[in-house]
Amino acid sequence: MRARHIIPILLIASISVAASVINPVDKTIAVRVEKVQLGSVQDLIVANGTIELEKRVSISPYVSARVVKVFVKEGELVNKGDILATLDSTDELTKLQSRMSDYEIQKLQTEKASIDLKKQVANQKRLSSMLQSGHINISQFEESQHDLRVAEINLLEAKQREKQLFQLVEEQKEILTKVNIVAPFNGLITSVDALPGEYVIGQNYYNNGSNLFGLASIENSFVDVSLTQAEVAKVSIGQEVKIFPSAYRDNVLMGSIAYINPIAKKNNTSGHPMFSVKVQLPKLPRGLLSGMTCRAEIVDNQNENSLHVPIAAVVRTEENPFVWLVTEKGKIEKRFITLAESSDVSQIIKTGILEGENVVVGPLRLMNQLEPGKFVEMLGD
Repeated sequence: MRARHIIPILLIASISVAASVINPVDKTIAVRVEKVQLGSVQDLIVANGTIELEKRVSISPYVSARVVKVFVKEGELVNKGDILATLDSTDELTKLQSRMSDYEIQKLQTEKASIDLKKQVANQKRLSSMLQSGHINISQFEESQHDLRVAEINLLEAKQREKQLFQLVEEQKEILTKVNIVAPFNGLITSVDALPGEYVIGQNYYNNGSNLFGLASIENSFVDVSLTQAEVAKVSIGQEVKIFPSAYRDNVLMGSIAYINPIAKKNNTSGHPMFSVKVQLPKLPRGLLSGMTCRAEIVDNQNENSLHVPIAAVVRTEENPFVWLVTEKGKIEKRFITLAESSDVSQIIKTGILEGENVVVGPLRLMNQLEPGKFVEMLGD
């Protein structure tokens, strides 16, 4: 009994499927469209880069002494004149006191030499009168002239020595001001080698002294970007570049190309020649550090007032390339086109289409099902 009921059901199902294949329901394909536009096509070059600081210095002490205190850490931003560390000033104070003592003694020596000269001048006048009156002979008078000359030389030497000692005192005072290690300009502390209690060597004619800090200017920072030979041919000095730091994706920096290295280097992975391009930044924002990676976007506005469509709209075959157009009545039309330059997202069209016409851009899986004269539903324009 059950078999008799099942067989008719199967026959009905088979007839229904067959009818569906023989007389399919004509369904309209829904496609995405965009209008042909007239305007500039921006050729966007995207490359990876590294933030670098151009001006770097090593800070060394002017005096040899022990480090008393260090005030900064690596990666800290400092301003010109900020104290980075202090050195023990005991030895330099002792030197200053000694030089000041020598200077004061020499001042007394100079004063004594001045008094002696005045005595010799007065004595010379007195002996001159006595020579004219015949109370002394010429040899005695000449001896007094010799003593006067010696007194003049002694005073001159005393004044020169006093001047030298004064300069030594001033130099020592200047050295004492340098027991505080200060930042020579606004910048980023790139290294800290100074340790409290450590004895450091001051710089002199024969050596540069102990390296206490590394400092890099944030006023003169740049991004080093590597471009292919095709990309570097499209850029020029002064061209604007957008920089997107990897650590701060919402922070967009504007820079300009300052230098293009004319000598290529081979890429370690691909072996292709790459050119180093330096993008100057006006100032490195707080939080961004040397060595951080970033993305650089360089816009090339070389194609003005060009007809263009999205890359996805162009169908390339062994014959001429073409696009699918949707007429005002919703019918598909196949239009052969002549191509020009292209960017990453847009294709410039020389001939074959007009501004404002609708071209099919997707879905990609349905592009092969399109036929001239077929009606479609437009999802967007």
